[in-house]
Amino acid sequence: MTSLEQVKKLVEMQNLFNREKEIKDLYKEQEARLIKSEKENNNLIQTLGDIDLTIKEMNKKINEEIGKRDEINTRIANLDEGKDKIKIVRQIKSWEKEMEKMQQEQSLIQAQIEYDTSKQLEYKNEYERLSAKIEENKVKIADFQKEIDVIKDQHSGELNEIIEKAGEMRKAFGIQFIDYLDSMFHKTNGAAIVLVEGDACSGCNTILPTALQGDLGSDIRPEDIELHQCPHCFRYLYFEEWMDFVEEEIY
Repeated sequence: MTSLEQVKKLVEMQNLFNREKEIKDLYKEQEARLIKSEKENNNLIQTLGDIDLTIKEMNKKINEEIGKRDEINTRIANLDEGKDKIKIVRQIKSWEKEMEKMQQEQSLIQAQIEYDTSKQLEYKNEYERLSAKIEENKVKIADFQKEIDVIKDQHSGELNEIIEKAGEMRKAFGIQFIDYLDSMFHKTNGAAIVLVEGDACSGCNTILPTALQGDLGSDIRPEDIELHQCPHCFRYLYFEEWMDFVEEEIY
């Protein structure tokens, strides 16, 4: 493949890259919102799982506390039943201390149950809020995806043609060159090969070295064309006139 053929292919590949980018830019905003919503939903789902686990653990704890309270209530009831059987003062004192101890424990446990139940309710409310937010995001995600699909469908034929055509053209170059070209396309925002304007690279507006200027020109013979890069920004260089040269002129 001659250098002129390389230049023409690079310009065409760049045009294809930029056209594909133009189409993708049509749904770029929706895609960014979709990705953001999906990321938010994934975080919410993870948080929801943590809250669900906390609710279950608190439920287990509350049930254990209720069991302890019921056990104390039974002991208090038994103490009440046995009060009339106490005959001597010493036993009454002991009974009173035991009853006071049971009532204190009952009060503490009841307070803990009420606190834990209140906290569990807060977690349940947060669980419901996050669940509603997740469902809301799912609707948004579906809407964004629908908008993206509509645009993609409108341009599917052209996109497939671009991908197929670019794929065929890439076969004319080595893998390392294509990898480098792809990085240049993205780095320069679709301006990896640019025109020489006057004596300057139109990509970075830097005046080209005199030696390089001698190897470039709009009136250069087709067979003398070589693929050069700007020594400052490393973009490939060409002249608009080169695109009008036909391959027959080389031979």
